[in-house]
Amino acid sequence: MPNYPGWDTARLTWQASDGSSTFYRKLSYGPSRLELIKFNDPHSSETYLVDIGAIYLTAENGINGSAQTRIYPSNGHLLGLIWLPRYACSSARPAWTVDSFNQFTPCYLSQVYYNNCNTCPCQYSNTNPQHCSVNASFVVLTDFNYGGYLGALPTLIKQDTYDDNSGYEWYYYALGRGLVRFEAYKAGGQLIFQSQQTCEAPNQPIPDEACFHP
Repeated sequence: MPNYPGWDTARLTWQASDGSSTFYRKLSYGPSRLELIKFNDPHSSETYLVDIGAIYLTAENGINGSAQTRIYPSNGHLLGLIWLPRYACSSARPAWTVDSFNQFTPCYLSQVYYNNCNTCPCQYSNTNPQHCSVNASFVVLTDFNYGGYLGALPTLIKQDTYDDNSGYEWYYYALGRGLVRFEAYKAGGQLIFQSQQTCEAPNQPIPDEACFHP
């Protein structure tokens, strides 16, 4: 979670390994509720809910810049898709040490799809039932040198493995900065895509026009 002055009005440039660049914005839209606006598109955003035990993904508006949206309804103890644990083993353990305490299983009660959400109201498409990932995810705490203006920062790295074991993804969360890097790999460990925050322009808010803010 970003925690420095002006972070929620900053325009964040991300540079990808395929040569493309885009702009992100991170903001808080309510108590314990976070949002990541992606691709310089006010309709494309991810929303998160934080409680004492976990961080939950609650909606993906305009998934990866598309016209399709999905939400993860909450019910009792499960407040969306389990995205990150709130606690993990400290960096006193060797880097990349993975134990049961740092492993967790992403689960959701259901996911509800909608189309054409660039204008509200959205059009309901379909609902998928409850699901838990076939493969456990894990997090590690380490120091990572991002280079550029970010430099070396204490970092939580999350790995998600696809259900069909065809590959996996790494998400890098830097202390005080939030998500700053993403990598995608094939099953054999071949890096196929990466993107990283490379610079920041303060006081450049992007309008938020996403339909769902669960």
